[in-house]
Amino acid sequence: MEESWLQRYKEAGLYTYAGLYAPLLQRLPDDIPTLVKLVKFQTIHRVSLWRSSRTRDGGEDSLAKKVPFDRLRCEDDLFPTATAMLAEIYRRNSQGFILDRPIEEKLIITCRSTSVLLASILKSKGIACRVRAGYAAYLAGPYEEVAWDHWIVECYNSQTNQWVGLDASPVVNEEKIETSNLPSGGFISAPKAWLDIRKEGRRPPSYYKNTCGITGWRPAMWTLFYDLHSLIGNSEMLYTQVPNYVFGFKFVPSEEQLAELDELATLMLDPDSNYTTLRALWDNTPKFRTLSGGLITPDDHIPESGKSAGGGGGSSGGDDGGDKKRKKGADGDDDEKSGEKQKEKHSAKKARTEQTVSLEEEDKSGGGEGSCKECE
Repeated sequence: MEESWLQRYKEAGLYTYAGLYAPLLQRLPDDIPTLVKLVKFQTIHRVSLWRSSRTRDGGEDSLAKKVPFDRLRCEDDLFPTATAMLAEIYRRNSQGFILDRPIEEKLIITCRSTSVLLASILKSKGIACRVRAGYAAYLAGPYEEVAWDHWIVECYNSQTNQWVGLDASPVVNEEKIETSNLPSGGFISAPKAWLDIRKEGRRPPSYYKNTCGITGWRPAMWTLFYDLHSLIGNSEMLYTQVPNYVFGFKFVPSEEQLAELDELATLMLDPDSNYTTLRALWDNTPKFRTLSGGLITPDDHIPESGKSAGGGGGSSGGDDGGDKKRKKGADGDDDEKSGEKQKEKHSAKKARTEQTVSLEEEDKSGGGEGSCKECE
């Protein structure tokens, strides 16, 4: 891999930037398995807390019993960046990263956040790494034929010129999987999962499932964009965010849009060989990068040259972008052309909604382990 590309993976992004905490992270051990374990021991996964909360009135060994009642929730929204997590880690215990951190002082976060935290440490030490979004079959229960959505870190080994998978999530059973050197095929990348769903005869769509039990092309599409933003943009987008042009459950992709995503996923299967092409797509395709979600709604985006800020080639999702609040022209007149364009957009949207897509729609009956922000 070219040195200039590796250098980019050594640089911190919006979410992995350690700020003034970098010197403290640089003093942590250099041994990567130890770093994976240190991150793991500072956190509790939201699923573990959810499971334990079922027995809150049980014995004192119950995990939820030891967590203060006002913190019995996922804290991803409170600490979306590495600096926020680091500040809270040191606020709760000035010793910082310790292997015997009391349960009541741990962060309650998901695999996305533990991966961001681990990547922040590695980047602070000048180690090339990247966060990846995808699916993990090793998270399935003993009788489950499923791969749950998951995030990991890939660390570059300069001696072997290979990327090594690291999993710092506390929900992973270390007796079942080597978390500091994930086996080939243990983690399934988002582009592979997307293409598996798209191509008949591979995995059934029900095999890939997100945290709240939804399967099929839609959550796989979300995960594909999570991975793209981490892989090329060095920006680990939040669960609540998706590109504006695919925003909302009413979004139904056209065949042209599906083909575009297929091409993107094919390139992402080998991101090192295709880095230049992927980088060009990233730089020249605004709709892949203009995000909506949380407090940012489609109406917040400023249209550019009469087009949605999400870029060409598709609607802004289920909420019509900013079209519902289309303002008058600069001269204050509602000309006839504007009205005609509105009718055309309405007809196009209706056609997109009615068209069928050669994908199996998601199954909402799964239930999963609680709920996730993606599906709210």
